[in-house]
Amino acid sequence: AVVVRGFLSPEDCDHIIRSAEPKLVRSQVIGVNEKQTIRDRTNFGASLLNTNPAVAQAEQNAINLTGLGADRAEGVHVLRYKVGETYLYHMDACDD
Repeated sequence: AVVVRGFLSPEDCDHIIRSAEPKLVRSQVIGVNEKQTIRDRTNFGASLLNTNPAVAQAEQNAINLTGLGADRAEGVHVLRYKVGETYLYHMDACDD
C-alpha cells in the first residue's frame, strides 16, 4: 500500500464523505448485458462529480501525483464498508 500524506485535507475528506452518504447504493459488477448485484460484493458506493470542490481537488491532486491527464482517469467513486460487508473476488464482463 502507498500512503500519500496530505493528499486531501481532513475538511475535504469530511465533505466528500458527507456528499456521498445520500447517494450510496449497493455496489454492482458489470455483467454481459447489464450491471448485476452479486453476493460477493456487499459494500455500497457512490460516484461524485468534479463540480464538488473537494472532488475537484482530489482529481487535481491525483493528476499532479501521477502526471497523467484527467482523460486517463475514472471519476471519483466513494466506497463504504460496514462490518461484514465484502468485496470478494469477482469477474466483470464486457462485450468489447
